[in-house]
Amino acid sequence: MYNFKFDSTIDKLEILSQKNPNDPLVPFLKISTQWQRSLLADSPEESYEIIYDGIDDAVPFYHEMIKKYPDDQNYRLFLGSLYGLKARIDLAQGKWMELIFSGARGFIFIDEARKRDPELYDVYMPIGTLEYFLCKTPETLQVIGNIFGLQSDCELAIEKLETASSKGRFSWVESRNILSYAYLYLERDYDKALEVTSSLAKEFPGHPFFAYLYAEALVRLKKYEEYSALESRLKSFYESGPQNQMIECRDKHLYIQAMIEYDKGDYEKAISLCDEIIEGYEIEFKWILGYAYFIKGKSLELSGDRASAIVNYKSSILYLEHYPEYKEAEILISTPISEVAGNTLR
Repeated sequence: MYNFKFDSTIDKLEILSQKNPNDPLVPFLKISTQWQRSLLADSPEESYEIIYDGIDDAVPFYHEMIKKYPDDQNYRLFLGSLYGLKARIDLAQGKWMELIFSGARGFIFIDEARKRDPELYDVYMPIGTLEYFLCKTPETLQVIGNIFGLQSDCELAIEKLETASSKGRFSWVESRNILSYAYLYLERDYDKALEVTSSLAKEFPGHPFFAYLYAEALVRLKKYEEYSALESRLKSFYESGPQNQMIECRDKHLYIQAMIEYDKGDYEKAISLCDEIIEGYEIEFKWILGYAYFIKGKSLELSGDRASAIVNYKSSILYLEHYPEYKEAEILISTPISEVAGNTLR
């Protein structure tokens, strides 16, 4: 699945479900694989229907199996993880309240599995993910999460994700995917980001988005030679493949190139690359659009056009509410970049 061979994965899962109809992993993995395949070919809304339909179909199975096999905590784990997929959809749509409730519903089952089997390390992926994003929400939502038994401590959440990454049987890949995102975009720990993204990119060379996470980590650390060695592989992902994959990889490539040109001081080229992203943006998540406006704003201001820069800073904060750049953009709206200490992109 993580090398994007979705059809063959689904075929194998069908065979497994026939051989062992009570397997706890297969229903969840089938829904997850069908959803990821749909993300590459269909609209986000169409892909969401797979999750909604999957929950309706699989929830009764998991409840039945929990009653039948109460000592197998994998049934609780994957039932809770189904609600975690619903929370992922809520995150994509910026529905933070729904995210907390979907996540809390899943947390009830997953935390029960943890209590019954402390060595089921896979539980720390969904728990760590939910608690990490909870700690990034407004305090009122954190209070609601705390009522359900969730912690809102970013450091502890990352520790849980690291535990699942190193000890999880099923969840180590997804744990590293979440850690890549956290280290790269929210924590700005680029050395950690490089460590995690490089492991994913090397383990799954056919996964375009792991490759781009790795590429961005290299650029953030200004390892341009290593990035250049990766470029032909990156190019192949937006020149061929499913339509949505090509669109997303194209915009991610433009975004990384815009960062490079900004770092080089070629602000005119950085602005042009950002305009390409802004004019044709179709990706489900909007943070890259926010970064494009932010890079464009800084490039415009450093080129002497502060009035246009402010317009772009204001556009960037519409998409970067929970990112460090949000506060930076707010500062730059009221304060010229020349008066801001440490005015770097990252």
